[in-house]
Amino acid sequence: MNNSPSASIRQILDLNIADILESWTVSQAVRELLANALDEQVLSNSEPIQILKGADHWEIRDFGRGIKPEHFVLSENPEKLRRRDIIGKFGFGLKDALGTLFRHGAKIEIHSKHGHFSLVKQQKQGLDEKETLHVVVMPPIEPNMRGTAIRLYGLTEDEMMQAKNMFLHLADPPLEVLDTLPMGQIIRYTGKKAPIFVNGLQVGEESGFLFGYNIIAPSPALQRAMNRERRHVGRTAYVSQVKELLQKSDRLEVSHALAQDFANKPTHEELTWLPVQEHTIRILNRERKYVFYKEGDAFLQPALLDEARNEGLIPLELPKKLWRKVVGKGDYQQAPILTLEEYARQREANFRPEFVPLEDLAPHEQTVWETQKLIFEAIGGRPAQIRDIRVAERIELNEKLDRKTVGLWEPSQQRITILRSQLASMRQFTGTLLHEIAHATSGADDCTRRFESELTNLLGKVGEALCERLLSPADAKLGALH
Repeated sequence: MNNSPSASIRQILDLNIADILESWTVSQAVRELLANALDEQVLSNSEPIQILKGADHWEIRDFGRGIKPEHFVLSENPEKLRRRDIIGKFGFGLKDALGTLFRHGAKIEIHSKHGHFSLVKQQKQGLDEKETLHVVVMPPIEPNMRGTAIRLYGLTEDEMMQAKNMFLHLADPPLEVLDTLPMGQIIRYTGKKAPIFVNGLQVGEESGFLFGYNIIAPSPALQRAMNRERRHVGRTAYVSQVKELLQKSDRLEVSHALAQDFANKPTHEELTWLPVQEHTIRILNRERKYVFYKEGDAFLQPALLDEARNEGLIPLELPKKLWRKVVGKGDYQQAPILTLEEYARQREANFRPEFVPLEDLAPHEQTVWETQKLIFEAIGGRPAQIRDIRVAERIELNEKLDRKTVGLWEPSQQRITILRSQLASMRQFTGTLLHEIAHATSGADDCTRRFESELTNLLGKVGEALCERLLSPADAKLGALH
């Protein structure tokens, strides 16, 4: 019996390749081997692939059906062509990878239950002057082996890491998937460029994107754009699917990141797309943590914005074009968009004073209350627009735990309401009353120049009257001395 290695060789397959893809690196070749293993995991519904480091080699291991001699024949793979959820489709990847690795001096061994495969370069049959790469097929070492094991000798750790980082689910450090939808995934990334993946394999980068993306179900246009090298796919092939991903996502992590970028006056490309802007506003509105206002309105209603901030709301300025898209429409739960005007309406509706009859005031409260006559006298009399002044036990229907409204001017009622607690001291009552008088006489909100000027004017009048009262006894004494 002949036990020499040559006697056990089943066949030698001519790969019909000499010098191919000379620009490919070792890591790009390993990428193809990893892609094949990941595809087999999907196609055979088997366990996750393994990438193992031995003493002198790396091993890529899948647990699928096992590689066969016919897989080395150069042809398109009908099984892969029918699927949109796998990486490969050309049938060239394995051959390209073997040729590139061999050219770079790496040694490759492939094992499955269908055989033990290695590479050799030898003369092409019938063409003695031409050498091509051949696969040496020998009987399997483990006839009952599950899947395929590819052993790579002469590969550096850096080359393997570069290859792994071309895949979403093999990257080190791992990339965070923020949302997964039937058509793809939205990814948080670090670094200067956003990675673009198709079925987990990186095909491009975007310097102006807020997120990275993984297109799980590529469109026919994107499939056609996938070149043999799987790199530098034109952005027009995937941008429409990126937009669709963002418009279908309802994850708050995604919307919050978009909102933060939006508040910084869109610095990333996704926030320049009007449909994405509109969708983001509708998702954010469901939280009732944001109040939206039209571009330029911050200068018109600063007090209202300040009030919203005090209540813990986050004001977000919208461009006029987007404003026209969302105003008057609800979010996806039919709640009205919380615009600044809607916030003001809700705030006004919350003012429901519980008035206190003056005869119910305690003696010390009565004393403080009566000092309003002195205040009006000091400013030249009660302004005509103030017809009524009332005391209330509570002004707001739903009071905030950390802050209560202590005074209220209602133009429609021409009425000032003072919270009863302000009658505890002359200082509190006088300050609150002057504040509300300033609203009445200026017709302006807090945080405006007109309101501040009027309040300053009132304080000046009160101060002047007080000084006159304080000085008049002294003047009388001086006159008597003379």
